[in-house]
Amino acid sequence: MSAKNNDSLPREQKTARPKFVDIINDALDGDNLKNATDLIAYLKTLKSNPAWASANSWKVSCKGEVVCYIKLHGSNAFHLEKGSWQVSVHINYGGAQEDIIADENLKQAIWDNIKYCYRCSSCRGGNKTIYGKEFKDVCHGPVVYINPDAKTLECVKKLIEIKRREVSGA
Repeated sequence: MSAKNNDSLPREQKTARPKFVDIINDALDGDNLKNATDLIAYLKTLKSNPAWASANSWKVSCKGEVVCYIKLHGSNAFHLEKGSWQVSVHINYGGAQEDIIADENLKQAIWDNIKYCYRCSSCRGGNKTIYGKEFKDVCHGPVVYINPDAKTLECVKKLIEIKRREVSGA
C-alpha cells in the first residue's frame, strides 16, 4: 500500500511501528528519496537507527536523549506536503556550541531553518540570539530542515555530530 495515496497509514502505524527505511520508498521519490536514504546510511555509520516515535515520525537518540526527528507527510510536522520529509535537529544555542559552530555556512544553514513559534502549545516562543544573530518568536524546539538538498544535508549531519558529542560528553 503506497504511503503517497494512503490516509489511513498513521492509524496502522500504531501497532506496526514501521522502520523508516520500510516506507520511504512509497512516501518519497527523486532527490527527496535520495537524500533521505543518504541520511539513513549516514546514521547507520554512527550506529544510530531511527526508532518509530509516532505516525510518520522517527526519532534518533543518543544515551536516551533525542538528537533529531525524521518526519514524513502525515506526521505532526507543520506545513509538510505529500512527498516531503523533514529532519529536525535538537541543538542547544550558545554555550560550548558557540565556539564549535564557527563555520559561516553552517551558521547560515541554521539561520535559514529556524523554527518559528506557531503558538501550538504552551511555550509561546521567544526572542533568541542564535550564533550572533537576533531572531524573534523562535520555537523552543529544533532547527527544522524540510526536504534538505545534498548541501544542506551535510550541515544537518554536522549538527547531528555536534549534538551526539554534546550528549555523550565528548
